[in-house]
Amino acid sequence: MANTSLQVQSLDRKILVIVGLGLLLSIYSLYVEIKHDYEESYEALCDINSLVSCSAAFFSDYGRGFGILPEPIAFRNPVFGVLFYSAVLTFVLLGPKLHFARLLFILAIFSNLGSIFLGFVLAFVLHVACLICISTYVINFLLLKYTWRRLKLIQHSENLKL
Repeated sequence: MANTSLQVQSLDRKILVIVGLGLLLSIYSLYVEIKHDYEESYEALCDINSLVSCSAAFFSDYGRGFGILPEPIAFRNPVFGVLFYSAVLTFVLLGPKLHFARLLFILAIFSNLGSIFLGFVLAFVLHVACLICISTYVINFLLLKYTWRRLKLIQHSENLKL
């Protein structure tokens, strides 16, 4: 049981690093969007050329509400990222409770579904590579991987208590 606890703590540290990176990328994306609103000539660090451009993705029809949400709730996508990673951070910090572990895994599944959708849009609709976006997709995949492992360990630990 102590070994399981140490494994969960190790996964929690990995998840916290991943969440920190996700938050940083989301905040940077939001910064780029807001900076561009005030200064149209602003060029983001991730805008390398016409094929590798985060701005092309951020300011496309899919850059607000994933291109599918109605106008009142079609916030900039990085706002959803900040809220998502903040929620994940909160649930990890609340400790290794089974119901939080399940919720974390469900959140990770939804983030990966969003990543698949937006990745498809990037590749086949916009025809651009967005380094920030792709990095976020990798972060979301790692989050799915580690929350799955964490859930299995916590479930195993709960079964041992019975």
